[in-house]
Amino acid sequence: MRFPILAKMLMLLIVLAVLPLAIFGILALNDIHALQAGAVTQIDGMKTVAVSDSTSSLNALGESIIEQKAIDVAKQLEIYIKDHPTMTVAQLQADPVFSALAVQPVGKTGYTAVTDVDTLICRFHASPKIVNMDLHNLAKALPGFWSVMSRSQGGKEAMGYYDWLEPDNTTKQKYMYIAIVNATTADGVRFSVASTTYIDEFSAPSQQLEQKMAATRQTVVQEIDSRAADIRSKTYLFLVIVLVIVIVAALLFAQSLTRPIKQLTDAGNRIADGQLDTEMPVFRTNDEIKDLSGTMNLLVGAIRFMKQETAEKTATKTTGKPPKK
Repeated sequence: MRFPILAKMLMLLIVLAVLPLAIFGILALNDIHALQAGAVTQIDGMKTVAVSDSTSSLNALGESIIEQKAIDVAKQLEIYIKDHPTMTVAQLQADPVFSALAVQPVGKTGYTAVTDVDTLICRFHASPKIVNMDLHNLAKALPGFWSVMSRSQGGKEAMGYYDWLEPDNTTKQKYMYIAIVNATTADGVRFSVASTTYIDEFSAPSQQLEQKMAATRQTVVQEIDSRAADIRSKTYLFLVIVLVIVIVAALLFAQSLTRPIKQLTDAGNRIADGQLDTEMPVFRTNDEIKDLSGTMNLLVGAIRFMKQETAEKTATKTTGKPPKK
């Protein structure tokens, strides 16, 4: 199969030009993709750290507030009991002032409750059903709650998280701090004050921050995707334009080399057919093509001279006289 020089040169030039462009394009697109993925990863990492740090800080603040509430209420009850040394537990339960001191709000939905430290019987609670209940009965139903409460038996401070069963059978995390009342009732009972509420009441702002950052992340990711798509489109367009330029330049360059060769070939074919008056093309390029043209001109001149001499010798043999010049 004949494969012209023009096709060979065109293919070679295109390969030499297109291969680096293709490599450049692949690397550029990979870099764009890596940059895009890296930016999203950085955003996610920043969001995770920000939400985690804010949640931890707000939870710590909530724990501190719950603890301080328990200590404050315990101190108030201590003062009241010492000011009323003759009052028994039953009398204190009937006293609206003491009851108001014993059960106070904590956070949005929490409260304080007062328990006998020795028997762990709850004496004051926001729910009348819990008043005078032996909290041992909750050990099985609320093991987390009981784990914290049981550590306070005997008059010891305790604190910790526990899961609280909601009316819809879901569980939410609460934090409880138990402070001891340093006073004894007339019937020899010592109290502890349990301060408790949902910890997410304090960490709610971090959840809102997470939602806002998630929305911001979505916006940023969309912007990054849009910019990345725009860069990819421009990269593709650049590669196509450069490819077209390379193909056109390669074609023109290849033709500039093969056109003189074709002209010399055509002239050589005519001379081979006996057309010795054919003039070889003259090239002004100062290169091997010009040298080849000059050489072929010398060759044609030599052929003409040889043909003339042959004709003269033939005429002399035929007529016995040399031909007139």
